[in-house]
Amino acid sequence: MKKACHITSAHSRHDIRIFHKECSSLARAGYEVTLLCADLKSDERKNGVSIKSAGCKPKNRIDRFLNSHRVLLKMALAMDSDIYHFHDPDLLSVGAALRRRGKKVIYDAHEDVPRQLKSKPWVPPCFRSVLSFIFEHYENFFAGRFDHVITATPYIAQRFMRINPNTTDVNNYPLSGEFDQSCEWSVRKDEACYLGGITKIRGVLEMIKALEIANVPLHLCGEYESSEMKDLVHAMPGFSFAVDHGFLPRNEAQGILRSCKAGLVTYLPEENHISAQPNKLFEYMAAGVPVIASDFPLWKTIVEGNNCGFCVDPENPKAIATALTTILSDDGLAKAMGENGRMAVEGIYNWTSQEKKLLQIYSTI
Repeated sequence: MKKACHITSAHSRHDIRIFHKECSSLARAGYEVTLLCADLKSDERKNGVSIKSAGCKPKNRIDRFLNSHRVLLKMALAMDSDIYHFHDPDLLSVGAALRRRGKKVIYDAHEDVPRQLKSKPWVPPCFRSVLSFIFEHYENFFAGRFDHVITATPYIAQRFMRINPNTTDVNNYPLSGEFDQSCEWSVRKDEACYLGGITKIRGVLEMIKALEIANVPLHLCGEYESSEMKDLVHAMPGFSFAVDHGFLPRNEAQGILRSCKAGLVTYLPEENHISAQPNKLFEYMAAGVPVIASDFPLWKTIVEGNNCGFCVDPENPKAIATALTTILSDDGLAKAMGENGRMAVEGIYNWTSQEKKLLQIYSTI
C-alpha cells in the first residue's frame, strides 16, 4: 500500500478540499493517507484517513513560519511516505526540505497568492505590489522543483505551467451526492443566501444595500473579516432584512440552501477574483439554487452559459436587487434555473471528474 502524507499549517483538519475531497478520495483508492495539521485537537481516524495534530496552533503568520513549520517537517519525515502533498504557500520551504531528501513532493496551490496579496487588508497598500512581486518570484523558484503542482483553477494552472510542465488543475467542484435534492421546490421560501467569509472585497456592503432596494430576506452564513466590518454591516439600513447565522456546520449550511430560492456570489472585481472559481458558486448550483454572480467573463460562461442565474455588476446594488426581484417574482423561471444548475453540476462540475485527475497524478508520480 502506497503512503501519502498531506500537510497543512493554515487550513482546518476537515477542510473540504484537503480532507473531504483529496484525502478521502485517495483513501478510497487504496492509499494509506495521513493528514498532518497545525492544531491542538486529538488525533483521529476518519474516512480512512489518519489525522495527526502537530500539537501547536500558530497565533499568526510569523508564528507559522517559526514554530509550526519545524514541527510539521519533523512529523512528515517520521511518516516516511511515498508522496508528500502540501497545501499552503508558507510551507514551500518544508516542501523543498522534503524534496532535498529525495521525497516525491506535490504543491497544491489553492489561490493565486501574488494577485491575492494585492487586496489583502493586512498588507499596507503602498507595499502590496512590491510584496506581490517578491512572493511570485519566491513561489516560482520552489514550484519549478517539485514533482507536481496541483492548482484549484485552470487560470492558476496556466501560470504554473510556464514554471513546471507537471501542472494540473484539480477544481473545487462539489462532491457527488453531497447536496440532498429530496426537498420540493414548493417548500422553498422567497429568500436568498450567502455562504462564506463576509468581507468588503466579497461585496457584502453592496449586497446589504441591495436588500434595502429589493426588500428581500438574506441569510448570511459565515464569519466576518473583523469586528469592525461586523459593526459596519449591522449598522446599515438594509441589515434589517438580513439573518446573521455566523459560521455554520456544513449540514446546517446545506439546510439553508434547501430553503432559499437565490444564492449570491457577487465578489468585487479584484484581480484575484476575476478568474477564481468560488466553491459557493458550484454549491448553489448543486443545491438547485439560482445564482446571482459577478459579471466576470469566466463566471458568465458558467452561470449564463448554463442558464442557471444572472451575472450583474457587483458594485451596483440596484443591479443585484433587480436580479433578486426577477428571480423571486417568477417561480417558474427560478425553478428552471435551479434545475439547470443542478444538471450542469451532475454532468460537468462535479468532484468525480476531478478525482480521476488526482488519482492519475499520483499514479504517474
